[in-house]
Amino acid sequence: MKPDFSQYGFVHQENLIMACIGGSQAHGAKLGATDDTDWYGLYTLPPTKVLGLERDEHFVFTTGGKFGGNGPLDVDVCLYTLMKWAGLAAKGNPSALHFLFAPLEFTTKTWEQFSARPELFLAKSHVKPFLRFTDDQMKRLLGQKGQKNVHRAELEDKQTWIRHEVRDACNPSVRRSERVDGARTHHAAETKPGRVDRNP
Repeated sequence: MKPDFSQYGFVHQENLIMACIGGSQAHGAKLGATDDTDWYGLYTLPPTKVLGLERDEHFVFTTGGKFGGNGPLDVDVCLYTLMKWAGLAAKGNPSALHFLFAPLEFTTKTWEQFSARPELFLAKSHVKPFLRFTDDQMKRLLGQKGQKNVHRAELEDKQTWIRHEVRDACNPSVRRSERVDGARTHHAAETKPGRVDRNP
């Protein structure tokens, strides 16, 4: 069902091509009825906006902003033009790339042409931005950044494990990684031909 963002002042409702719910709900980190709802979406612009001098690349709205943070009834909306999103995704922006894999609440044939081939927007150079993103999220989980003294212990181990998996998958010196009783054992790649092992 197509969400109605016009109620929040969005003027390109008819040009919406996809919408999804992100944030804690999309990543399995929503704690009961405590978190707000984060909407993300993409839209196309009419020719007068594309060719004109006025930029209209995104739309942001929140019902929150109150003292103490957003509540379960609050809604955050973040919408990008398709052109703006494509630029961010091509640069490896993690928030933009997640549009390609998030469960959709609304979609169109236009968006399906893009989401059908997500590999077109993926590159090895995107690993570093993603690792910076996971570092930032880990600091938030540990209360080292953003809202202080907030710990989600049940999610910290999972976040650490995912981050290590990404590092290992992109490190050619690591042949395989195993997780045994909560501890990670790394197996180095075999010695290259012609190389003398000084510590057999």
